[in-house]
Amino acid sequence: MANTAPGGASAAVRDKRDVVRRIGLLENRLDGVMVNFNATLSQNGAVRKEIDHLVQERANFNEMIARLQKRIAANRKTIGDITELSIQAFDQREECQSKIQALQVKYKIINLCAT
Repeated sequence: MANTAPGGASAAVRDKRDVVRRIGLLENRLDGVMVNFNATLSQNGAVRKEIDHLVQERANFNEMIARLQKRIAANRKTIGDITELSIQAFDQREECQSKIQALQVKYKIINLCAT
């Protein structure tokens, strides 16, 4: 008498077939989603490698900038020291020229007095 119930055995077979079809559809959907997920993971790994490379490159450039800034500071100090030395040399030259002029004047006076 179970076969005479509404739907009976054919309904159970139909329900089972619908469940199997639904499972197949869901598995196909899951496969598609997994393919997209794996592609995204792969792309993420490539992007991460690029980011890591760029971070390392930035660190290298920062080190290079720090070294160059130190060299610039040292060069500026050297330029300042050389400028100071040249000013001192110029002042000494002026002083020596004044002494030479004074000695020349003194020599002329002595020569005039001697003659």
